[in-house]
Amino acid sequence: MTCILIAVSVLSELLPKPVRIEPRAGWVPVSEPIVVRKAVEGSPAHVADQAYVLDISSAGGIRISAGGDAGERYARVTLGQLAKLSDGKLPCCRIVDWPALKWRGVMNDCGRNYLALDGVKAFIDVAARYKMNLFHWHLSDYQGWRLESKRYPRLNAPEAMMRQVGKFYTQDEFREVVAYARERGVTVMPELDVPGHTYALRRGLGVKTMKDEGVDRMVSELFDELCSLAPADVMPFVHLGTDEVRAEPEYTRPGWCTSWANTVAAQDRSSVVWAPGEKLSPTGEDVDMVW
Repeated sequence: MTCILIAVSVLSELLPKPVRIEPRAGWVPVSEPIVVRKAVEGSPAHVADQAYVLDISSAGGIRISAGGDAGERYARVTLGQLAKLSDGKLPCCRIVDWPALKWRGVMNDCGRNYLALDGVKAFIDVAARYKMNLFHWHLSDYQGWRLESKRYPRLNAPEAMMRQVGKFYTQDEFREVVAYARERGVTVMPELDVPGHTYALRRGLGVKTMKDEGVDRMVSELFDELCSLAPADVMPFVHLGTDEVRAEPEYTRPGWCTSWANTVAAQDRSSVVWAPGEKLSPTGEDVDMVW
């Protein structure tokens, strides 16, 4: 009885809490699990590939049944949590789990506050540890345009920035982060926030307002450049911002935000926009992010 009570205490500390936990008596040492690809009964279709059953017993050892690669990954994350919570031993149990939502994300605003590359990776590690699978990387704001542009390098010049002057991510560093996140089951969703929050953008492009001649084309080229940094199947979402367009220099001509969404759609990506924010003409490829 004492053994089961201790196991229940350990299992209750798992985060996020699994769908179902069945504690058993006994403990087993950490070892490589036997993995079987198998649909998890009862798992919803939209997250079936992320579902898993983790079976730990004295007789059978450690077994994982998973609906897909993501399900196996999350089962291994749970194993890691159990080992840490119980000092390297695993409590015998049966865990059935799947997420409620297909996408579970966390945002870091590096436009306002640049975070060194190691910090970005550590941030992704924490997200993966808690089974999040989307890293919303906010790369531009009033204070700075934090992604290197080879088409418009003045965006990264010190005179275009208001805070942490000269700090930005090179395109190679961006690719490194995308690859690092993918290895941990996390999809990077970059955000270049337009037409609001564009003080740094306007200074870098040498324009006074978002209605100035050529701005529409230049922003479209920036989204093209962004999409060129990762394949569509690796980076399927691009966030356009579109929120808090409050100042006269940020107002655009009708249809421009939709034209930027069309640029992203031409690269086989879905556009994500803040809601409330500037409205796009429906294209079938847009996602509203409520904030």
